[in-house]
Amino acid sequence: MAGTVDATAEAADVCMTNADDPAIVEGNAALNRDHSTAHGDWTYTGDSNFNHCSDLTYAVATQGGQGNGAPLTVLMLFHQGQYVGIDSNHPQHAERVTANPDGSITVVYRDVEAQNIAGAPNADAHEYTSEVTYFWDGEKVDHHGRIPNLSYPEF
Repeated sequence: MAGTVDATAEAADVCMTNADDPAIVEGNAALNRDHSTAHGDWTYTGDSNFNHCSDLTYAVATQGGQGNGAPLTVLMLFHQGQYVGIDSNHPQHAERVTANPDGSITVVYRDVEAQNIAGAPNADAHEYTSEVTYFWDGEKVDHHGRIPNLSYPEF
């Protein structure tokens, strides 16, 4: 009976949020290998809802060196503990990331394209955002909402 209790406890531990899971380190290494830029390495921030049981979890990485005080952000995305890619391979700045009760992830991005089109100063950047919700569709990550800044070069 003790073995059953231990196995149940171990399964529960795997399903708990673990922002220090080695899979995040592996995902960060893949991110740096596959999406390097002239601005240096991507660095995991510790912001994550990672666990091995959910269909979709995230871990945030940033990259400094932009010169404007706003680091680029990338969401490393995981399906049941396996790294499956990133939210966008265009420059993004996530203002807010929210893990929703239904398993989806909502991101509010700064919309630099819209800000530039409007000719708005950086002080007004908070007025130019785009909300995107990512979800697992049974086979892959999909999203609702407009991912901004797609006119900027891919990395």
